[in-house]
Amino acid sequence: METLAPGVHDPHEAPWWEFSCEGFPTVVKQWMSQAARVFAQQLANRMAGGLTVKVDCLQLSGDGMTGLYEVKVEFHHKTELISVSRGFMVPKPKEN
Repeated sequence: METLAPGVHDPHEAPWWEFSCEGFPTVVKQWMSQAARVFAQQLANRMAGGLTVKVDCLQLSGDGMTGLYEVKVEFHHKTELISVSRGFMVPKPKEN
């Protein structure tokens, strides 16, 4: 289960955030791990045509604003590292 913000007990109440990763467009997600998976898939699409990726969190900053993630792309031996940063709290995106 994802970690909720302090005082939030229901995932539907959890805040939405802008997340950034150098070289990629900003995404809006509730959880940093969700954003990291989006950035990792974009990286895989660039370097390998969209192969499956595995994403593991290596480190989170003490304030929870930055995370370092290890990205392993299927059929590639080299492991990539991405740094994901939490930006501003934003409203929940409207569903299309």
